[in-house]
Amino acid sequence: MACHVELQQPYDRSQGEIGCHHHWKKFTGTKEHETRPFKGTRISFILFTHNACEELTPETVTKLQELGLTAAGSSRQRDPGALAEEDFDQAFGRHRKECPPPNGAGMVAVECAGWACGRGIAWLSFDTGAKAAAAADGHPAGAAPASNEKQAAIALMGIKGAKSDKTVLNDTVQVHTFPKNRVGFHVSELMLDPTGFLKLVANRRFDFYGRDQAMDDFALWVGSLKRGTVVLIAISDTAIAKTRPMREPVYKALQQLGAAKDMEVIGYRNPFVFIGAKGLSCGEAHMLLDKRSQSKTVLRLDARVGVGSKGLVKITDVKDSTITASDMGARVLTSRELRDQGVKVT
Repeated sequence: MACHVELQQPYDRSQGEIGCHHHWKKFTGTKEHETRPFKGTRISFILFTHNACEELTPETVTKLQELGLTAAGSSRQRDPGALAEEDFDQAFGRHRKECPPPNGAGMVAVECAGWACGRGIAWLSFDTGAKAAAAADGHPAGAAPASNEKQAAIALMGIKGAKSDKTVLNDTVQVHTFPKNRVGFHVSELMLDPTGFLKLVANRRFDFYGRDQAMDDFALWVGSLKRGTVVLIAISDTAIAKTRPMREPVYKALQQLGAAKDMEVIGYRNPFVFIGAKGLSCGEAHMLLDKRSQSKTVLRLDARVGVGSKGLVKITDVKDSTITASDMGARVLTSRELRDQGVKVT
């Protein structure tokens, strides 16, 4: 039986009945559909797109396209699996030297990689504008005194589990690096001072992985923030457990910080970085999310936060310096090859 191949867009219901006698016809199988009465033999091919469909050889791509299967390509390097911790750490260390945190009034940065990158990494930075005495890690440096026990309890949410290594660059830029393999949201709460520089109120960690209640704690804490509070968020492993998805209160809280109402769901071991502020309209915050659970992508956002019209926080000069998975893989391979040759990698 001869069969004609047509490369086409999927049919939709507005086009009515699909005539598929001796023809391949493509339609979206997730939409409700049915087979009309017919005589004879009907053959259906149900095709699923594998996540390696862009990792095929050119010869295979050509054969598939001749059959009308256009979701194929050779543009992506095959996923090598989790990157060895030593190799990733060396490559990432060189990257941080090449792309240091930004400095200047209102400048912030957030960068993270997921568990598949040497058990994960996350750091964030902000410019204080002046030398400042180091506050004890995890303790509020500028929080307003609580007026009652409930507010005092909210002010301490996420404080106990927050740990980071703090370094200072150029005397004024604080960089907080969070531990590997440390689950949940890593959060820095910041306030703009009158000169346009930033002051750390507290570092916090909301352990959604270990405590479902932490999702409600996060929502309660965000709800208590003063208008204009700047919030940076990163994930250094996974925010949630594989069998327990992030619940609605977290997304509602992120919207109070400027997240879009239709933001994508944060899944298991999805890298995520966020720059927002209390009182921003939905969609005014900036974020990056990689939906691949074993992602080797390194997400990086730089931005300037300041005061706009009507005294509201505004985010400008946004820069996305994300390293793609294939690029990160190449950098890791370079580190490994240099080490194998006896070259010291710093």
